[in-house]
Amino acid sequence: MSTFTVFFCGTGSNSLDYDSANYSEGQLISTLARNHLGVEFDDWLIADGPGSGNQQENDKWTLPGNYTDARGTTFGSGWEENVKHAIAVIKKDPSHMRTLMTDAEIRILQREKAAAEAAGLEPQNTFGGWTPANKHRKIVPQALQKARAKVLRTPLPDRVNLIGWSRGAVTCHMMANAMYADPQLRHICVNIFAIDPVPGPLNFQLNRTTLNTNVLEYRAVYARDERARGFTPIIPDVKVKKELILMPGAHATLVGNASKNGKGGGNQIFPEPGQMVRHLAETFLRDNGTQLGSCLNLKDTGLLELYEQILKDDRSYIAMRQLGYGMGCVETESGDRWAAVGSGDLPPSSVPVITDKARG
Repeated sequence: MSTFTVFFCGTGSNSLDYDSANYSEGQLISTLARNHLGVEFDDWLIADGPGSGNQQENDKWTLPGNYTDARGTTFGSGWEENVKHAIAVIKKDPSHMRTLMTDAEIRILQREKAAAEAAGLEPQNTFGGWTPANKHRKIVPQALQKARAKVLRTPLPDRVNLIGWSRGAVTCHMMANAMYADPQLRHICVNIFAIDPVPGPLNFQLNRTTLNTNVLEYRAVYARDERARGFTPIIPDVKVKKELILMPGAHATLVGNASKNGKGGGNQIFPEPGQMVRHLAETFLRDNGTQLGSCLNLKDTGLLELYEQILKDDRSYIAMRQLGYGMGCVETESGDRWAAVGSGDLPPSSVPVITDKARG
């Protein structure tokens, strides 16, 4: 059974965060993608999160949005384009190809051409007569990726695994629903590992809060101690196997930010929740066919040691409730964290809370 895996980064996070100073052992989503043993665009794909700098826009297989970081951070703009891009890659059917070189690429060629001329080489032979005025590419990246993907494997996978954090986790919901709506992809089974799926205000539409029967297994981990305003997570309506896990820590603690404030900076002294979530994610993905290397491979004793340390640090995790992710505005420091179920079109009094028994 062939498996394709999509890694969706959260808001402000991208594929390079495996080396971010804010994460003691690398940000989880980008680290897992980096550890995939297959071929990018053929076996797996990583999509940068909204508001993370548009570093992938030129390489997308569908028309990119090129939204500002402010718009991406505030509204999630760009996640619809991420879904379209991922579907195009799975179907090996790019509808957008970048034919113009970027300014950075032109500057590189200018430097290389100048160096060749200084070395006495003939530019006509080394650069095919290229001049800075010619910004068009003869070889298009998307065409190369499409050709390689078709050579290496069958066009469609039998199974798609989706993993994401924050808005990236919600993008997993959107992706699964988009596949269900596509006659070519509806038959493909989908498995989702969602880490603190937070859509942001005004983003509780059905395609983000419900799941169809193409999803065979759904597992979500929620940050017990996140209290930031606007960070209400989703518990989606799902018709099949579902497991919800509550983990001590703030929103980013779960993906490897081990700092005391759960946001970054300072000493990275609380790595255990991130390590436990990483182990759960690796196990889930590998059990469902994703080929990963450099896994933690924790045994029961290792998991118990992590859990024991988490219990010892429980007061420190509870203290994170006073800080709040993002802008730092908190809804409440006491009681349980609110969660939206399904479409979220419910009055606050009827919305359940995530408790230590949030397992279904």
